[in-house]
Amino acid sequence: MNLRDLALRARALLTPASVERDLHDELSFHIERETMKLIEQGLSPDEARAKARASFGSTTVAADECRDERGTAFIDNTVGDLQYALRTFRRAPLATLTIVVTVAIGLGLVAVLFTVLNVLLLRTDSVPDITEIYAVEQPQQANGGPSQFTRQRFDALRSDTNVFTEAYAAVNELDLRVDGRMMAVNLVSASFFRVVRVNPIMGRALSAADDDRAGGNPVLVLSDKGWRRQFNRDPHVIGRTQSLVSPVSFFLD
Repeated sequence: MNLRDLALRARALLTPASVERDLHDELSFHIERETMKLIEQGLSPDEARAKARASFGSTTVAADECRDERGTAFIDNTVGDLQYALRTFRRAPLATLTIVVTVAIGLGLVAVLFTVLNVLLLRTDSVPDITEIYAVEQPQQANGGPSQFTRQRFDALRSDTNVFTEAYAAVNELDLRVDGRMMAVNLVSASFFRVVRVNPIMGRALSAADDDRAGGNPVLVLSDKGWRRQFNRDPHVIGRTQSLVSPVSFFLD
C-alpha cells in the first residue's frame, strides 16, 4: 500500500460522493472512448454506443471490481454497517444494547477460557530466536523406507558448513517404558540445549562427553511435565538409575 492508496481511501471515508462521482466519470470515459473507435470504423453513433456498452459489460459489476481493487469497498461497507447499526439502535435501543452486551460477555468468556486452556494445555516452551532455527531432514528413500541420516552425515554437517552456528540431531516422539512406566522420549545430541538455549533447573544438561560413541554417559534429562507426572517432583531422582525396556540404562546425573 502506497501513499496514493491511503489518500484514496481517506477520500472515500471523508468525501464518498466525490469518489463515487470520479469513478462514474472514469467508467463513462472508457465507454465513450470505445464508442468513438467504433464510429471511426463506420458504425452509427447509436450502434457504436450499444456495442461499446455490450462489450464493456455491466457498469455496476465493473464499479464493484474497481472498488475492490482500490480498497475503497471496505470503507464503503464499514460506513454502511455503522450507519445501519446506528439506525437500528435508534429504533430499538434496549434490544440492541442487550444484544451487544450478550455478545461482549460471550466473547469475554471465550477469551478467558482460551487463556486458561492456553496456559494449562496449549502452552509451548519459549525458545529464544525460534525463527532462526531450521530443520534439515533426509528425504525418504525411493522404495518408501525410512531415511537414514547417519552420525557421519551429522558430523559432516556440523564441520563442513558455516551456514549454521550450531546444530543438533534429534529423534522425536518415541514411546519407551522407563521403570515400567510409559514415557514420551526424544533422543537428542548434547548440542540440543545450546541451540535452544535452555538450562535445567536442577542437575545438568547434556555435555559433549555424553555424545562420545565410545564412552559416553547414558543420561536422561527430564522435562518438568515428566518430572511431575512420573516422579511426583522427587528431588532425589537426580543420580538414580532408570531402566528401559531395552538392556540400556540411563543415569540421571
